[in-house]
Parts: sequence; structure tokens; C-alpha cells
Amino acid sequence: MQKQSLPRNLWCSLTPIFAYSLCQLVMIIFGVSIVFIYNLIYEISNKSSIWQMYIGGTIFSITPMLADIMYYVNVRQDWKNYEAHQPRYVHKARTLNLGICVFFTYIGLNILIWSFLYLSGLTDKLASDKYSFNSMLYGNPILYFVASVLVGPIMEELCLRGFVFNRLMSWLKPGIALFIQAIIFGVLHLDPLHILAASIAGLALGLLYLRYKKLWPCIIGHMAFNLVGFSHEFAQIMQIKITPVPVLVIGMALTVIGGFFLLKQPASVPLFDSSKRVFTHINYQPLSVSSGK
Repeated sequence: MQKQSLPRNLWCSLTPIFAYSLCQLVMIIFGVSIVFIYNLIYEISNKSSIWQMYIGGTIFSITPMLADIMYYVNVRQDWKNYEAHQPRYVHKARTLNLGICVFFTYIGLNILIWSFLYLSGLTDKLASDKYSFNSMLYGNPILYFVASVLVGPIMEELCLRGFVFNRLMSWLKPGIALFIQAIIFGVLHLDPLHILAASIAGLALGLLYLRYKKLWPCIIGHMAFNLVGFSHEFAQIMQIKITPVPVLVIGMALTVIGGFFLLKQPASVPLFDSSKRVFTHINYQPLSVSSGK
């Protein structure tokens, strides 16, 4: 294979991010436009705004899913072609065990991350988009759950771990690519604390992909992460008081116990060279830049 230049490698690696972000931007503009027109009609007609939060929340829950669908339609063939040449997780009888271990381990890990941030007082400085969360939760919590916990993780994993991580590993050592994709994943979450938490999550999800070379464990882990975030926001809306120390203990227990059983699950690709104690360098083939039809 002909060696490509650094700018070319960077462009090929980051193209999926640009495509995914463009889909999200188009749908955000679309959603904001609809909400603006809807609110304008309400103000002109001087009617009650009891449905404004509901309609706005519903629209802001639907638009990310539309963006995810738009992205998937454009990249589905590329990913199918790539998946056909990848090693399969051969331990089919243990697939359920792996999924359960991943789910509980990553729920515990996210609880740990946010519990430590909360106890350190850093969350008080969190410039979070509370209006957006409240709007979506008050508007339609079911749609918000589907968008943030079910659909979002699938497309984000396809983009980040599926395309970006693999393309980085086509020209970088897996250990370096692992940290770069984690930082990219963190930066995409914009808020400083979310960047920190998401970078740790990206590192954990990247390790999961390196070990099993399949996206579905990463998707389950990502769903578990987002489920904790959704539960926290929903508890705030419902004014349910959460005591941080017991939650921290629960998170620690889930992480340790789940992680113990997770490490016992057979991997499809060795992650470390036990003799040299370093990451193994697997010959990853780069994904094509153009999407197939």
C-alpha cells in the first residue's frame, strides 16, 4: 500500500467527523427554524403557551434522530464493506455475557466519573445547556430517551470508533490512535467538564473496541453511559434528591465487579503483547473516503 502524506491521513481520519457534524448542523437549523416560527405564531395570536415547551422539546428530540438517519444513509455501504473483512467475535455462546458485563461496567464507570466531579465541586461550575435538557424532558421524555440513549450512541460509535478510530489506526500505532480518538470524542462535547468526562469515556470505549474489534460492545457501553446521564437529568426535573456518597459506592461496586467479569470474557483480537507489555500493532486497512452506493 502506498504511504500517504500526513495531511491526507488527517483528512481521511477526520472526514467522518465533518460529515456527522454537518448532518447535525443541518437538522439543528431545521429544528430551530420550526420552533422559532411556532413561537412567533403563538406570540402573534396571543394564545396560551402551554404547548410551547412540549412542541419545542419534541422537535429537539426528533432532529438529532433525523441527523443520525441522514448520516447512516450516506455511510452504511462503506461500513458494510469494512465489516465484511473484520475478525468476528467467535464466542457466540458468550455474547450475552459480554453484553451484560459491558453494560453494568460502563454504568458503574460513568457513575464514578460524575460522582467524583460532583464531590470535587466542579459540577457547580458546569455551564450546561439546562434549557435544552429541560425542554426535551418536559416536552417528550420518551423521544428524548430514544434520541440520547438508543439512537445517538449507535451513530456516534459508528462515526468515532467505527470510522475515525480505524482510520487513525491505519497510519498510527493503536495506542496513539486510542488517545487521539478519545480526545476528539471529548472535544465534540464542547463543555469543559463534559470534555473531561467524555474523553475518559472515549478512552474506555476505545479499549473495548480494540479488545473485541466489534462495534456492538461499544454501542452497549455508550448506551450505558448515556443512560446514567439521562437518569440524572430526569431526577433533577422530578426533583429527586440523590445522595452522592452511596451512589459513588454503587458505581465503584458495579465498575469493579463488572470489570472483573468483563476481563474474563474472551477477546477476538489480543490487546497487549504480553512479552513486551505494549499495544499490539495490527495491520488495519483504511476505510475508503468516498461512500459507496
